[in-house]
Parts: sequence; structure tokens; C-alpha cells
Amino acid sequence: MNIDPREWDLQERALREDAAYRQVARALRRSPGEPPADFAASVAALVRAAPAPAREDLLEHWLLRAFAMVLGIAFVSAIAHYGAPWREGFEALALLLGGSTALNWAAAAGACVALSWAFAQGGARLHPPRR
Repeated sequence: MNIDPREWDLQERALREDAAYRQVARALRRSPGEPPADFAASVAALVRAAPAPAREDLLEHWLLRAFAMVLGIAFVSAIAHYGAPWREGFEALALLLGGSTALNWAAAAGACVALSWAFAQGGARLHPPRR
């Protein structure tokens, strides 16, 4: 194990001179051991006791969703309207990169990203995070 002597000296000096550093070092030396037997139940009770999100937060959440859907519709509309020139550009790029194989790999990577995102969104809807 490589120990930087300069870093070691800085830590030793802080241990001697800095009260806050001594408190942290003392706390780290004392191992808390195992968590209490009712740790999970007490954390669950704390989560249940947490206040519900404010109405403004819910409104902002739904507005953000609506904005994302409008943005997605605009994206699909742009692809439908300007798709032919883009396709020609991608085909030219594919030929420049060595044939259609590069375009196929790029499409496969894009499909993987899109599917991962879609499954993550579906999982988030099935199991919404608790606040």
C-alpha cells in the first residue's frame, strides 16, 4: 500500500490540532456494531410519517410530464416532416464510415437506449418512489 508521507503528516497534524477532526476520528474509531433489531421497522415508520408532497409539487410534476409529451410529439412531427433529408444524410454518413454496417450498429445502440429508458419509465410507474 502506497501512503503519501505529506498526506500522512497533514492528517497527524490535524489529529493533534483540530478539535473537529478529533471528533470525527473518535467517532470513526467507535464501531456502531450491528443496527438495532427494529431498525427496518423504525425507518419504515419514519417514511410513513413523512408528510405527503405539497399540491404545488404535484402540479409541477404533471406540468413537467405534459411538457415532455408535447416535446416528444414535436420531435416525432419534425422527424415525419424533415425525415427524408435526414435519412439521406445518415446514409451518406454510413457510406463514409464504411457501409451500412455502421448505421445498423448505431440504430441498434439507439434501440437499446430507447428500450432501457422505456422499461425504466414503466418500472417507475409500477413502483413509484415513496416520499
